[in-house]
Amino acid sequence: MTSDTITPAPVLDRASADLVLMARVSGVLYACGALLVALSLVLPHPDPAEGIPLFVIVGMALVCGGALYRFPGLVRVWLIHVSLAGSAALVSASVYFSGVAAGVYSVMFVWTVIVAACIATRPGLALHVGWIMVTHGAALIALEDQSTGFSLITRFVLTGFALGAAGAAVSWLVEGRRHAEAGLHREIETREKLQRELEHLANHDPLTGVANRRRLEEHLASVLVEADRSGAPLCLIALDLDGFKEFNDEHGHAAGDRLLKAAASGWDSVLRNGDVITRMGGDEFLVVLPNCPIDVSTRIVDRLRAAVPSGQSCSTGISYWNGTDAADDFLLAADKALYRTKEARSVTLAG
Repeated sequence: MTSDTITPAPVLDRASADLVLMARVSGVLYACGALLVALSLVLPHPDPAEGIPLFVIVGMALVCGGALYRFPGLVRVWLIHVSLAGSAALVSASVYFSGVAAGVYSVMFVWTVIVAACIATRPGLALHVGWIMVTHGAALIALEDQSTGFSLITRFVLTGFALGAAGAAVSWLVEGRRHAEAGLHREIETREKLQRELEHLANHDPLTGVANRRRLEEHLASVLVEADRSGAPLCLIALDLDGFKEFNDEHGHAAGDRLLKAAASGWDSVLRNGDVITRMGGDEFLVVLPNCPIDVSTRIVDRLRAAVPSGQSCSTGISYWNGTDAADDFLLAADKALYRTKEARSVTLAG
């Protein structure tokens, strides 16, 4: 990610980031609400309270809370929002059946708002708060005759202000945390990308992009162990461009670099998956061919020769692992095979 702009997640996406946790939190709050209502009926309470409807609400809250907590894996994101809307309706119903407009049940609206602020963007939070105010307003209107103290409008406005402030504060904290996490993730991605680039530079030739000698040593040690374990054939192909020094002298080093890049790219394109080509230095390259019988290696040599850029040619030397040679001896055998090929070509041209 290169942009510093962080786009807030859609309403449902925040909950989906940790849906199991949100489902269980909602279930616990349902259970706490049921316990609060039940305790209010057991402890001394206002005479107007209707016990049976309130106990029904307790049962409904326990069922909903238990389902959310026990089966969070079955809960979908939209169901979390529906459960919040349902909790607001149950709290408003509790206020109504308590017969007291300023009872203790209204405090549970804050729980609903806090959860909504954690999972919804600001427009979504506004919808939840709006729904709470609609249900709570209906309960207040129904209890207007029994209300004392503050007027209906005052209660409604103060409740809306308190819930809006609580929701805004929690939403602000959640947004800040999300921005901090996004910044941290961006920093981690940048560091991982840099680490990959550094590893690539450490293991690849900067001019041609193929493996360098450091990478060859690590890879060859690995394939030798595997060949010794499995008994699979293993061979090396040493190759270089014929007349490269003369080409460099005639056309310049920039043209020589372009030739090396083109040759390395062409050779790499005709190798099998698992074969590794390495630039040893100058115009000298080495190809490691794991699990490669003799007949296959000769066909690969033909492809390598055909892949040389137009107007150029290359010399090759093949060495086959005898099952005992160390890596240095194996590499030396490939160099000697290449030298013999070049000597034979020199003799042929002289003749």
